[in-house]
This record gives sequence, structure tokens and C-alpha cells, in this order.
Amino acid sequence: MGRHTDRTDLGVEFGAPIEFDGRADPRQAEACTDRIMRGIAAMLPERYRGAYGPGSEGQTVVARQEPTE
Repeated sequence: MGRHTDRTDLGVEFGAPIEFDGRADPRQAEACTDRIMRGIAAMLPERYRGAYGPGSEGQTVVARQEPTE
């Protein structure tokens, strides 16, 4: 079998872009994570949305935990 050396760039996009203002702020990690997950859930059938389904708007689903020593 010959060796194939040509490569093709591949890009995959799905859903509308999710944009955030400014730089990453660890204090906003929960809200950013929930926003991303709700965007992904919105593309799924309702029965697969789990914690990000209807009625979860305005709630923090992923709570940041402080490291324990």
C-alpha cells in the first residue's frame, strides 16, 4: 500500500457561534460553561437535554468547586 502524503484541511462547524465579551474571567466560568452547554443542548431533541432542558434557564447547572487540601 502506498503512502499518502497529501493532507487536506478540515473544519467542522455546527450551530451558531457563541461569543463572549472580554478576556476569560475565572469568576464567570460557571455562567460561561452553562451558556455553552445550553447552546449545545438547544441543538438536541428535548429528551436529550438533561439538566439543560426546559426550565433550567437562569439556573447555574455547573457549580465551580474550590479545591480542597
